[in-house]
Amino acid sequence: MFFKRNDSLAHVLKVIRQRKYTQFPVYYNRQFKGLITTVGITNWLASKMGGDHLPKGIPTLYDILMHEKNRVNYKFVSRYITIYEAEEIFKQGVERGRRFEALLITEHGKPHQKLIGIITPLDIVKID
Repeated sequence: MFFKRNDSLAHVLKVIRQRKYTQFPVYYNRQFKGLITTVGITNWLASKMGGDHLPKGIPTLYDILMHEKNRVNYKFVSRYITIYEAEEIFKQGVERGRRFEALLITEHGKPHQKLIGIITPLDIVKID
C-alpha cells in the first residue's frame, strides 16, 4: 500500500486504526518522495501545537514528510532479497548510525519501480 503526497493525515489515521501500519511510503507523480512514520506524524503534531490546542487544519502527507527526523529512513531492495539479507541490512544500518524504518520492495530494488511490499524491523523479529 502506498500513499499520495496530497493524501490527508485523516486518511493515514484511518489506515493506522484499521491495519495497524506505522510506515507510509509517499509518492507524487509516480515518484517516491519519502517514508512517513508514526514518529514523523507525532513530530508534526508537536511542532504545530498552539499552547494546549491541536492545529485546526488537516495536513497533507507532504506537510508531515517535512517533519521526519531522518529523511532517509528507508532503503529500496529487490524482491529477490532473502530474509537473512534483510536482517543484515537492518543490523548494518543500526551499526552505522542510520536506522532504517523499512525496506521498500520493488522488482529490482529501484525507486522508480512499482512498490511491491515493505519489510519492517518488526517483521524480522516476528520471524526469528
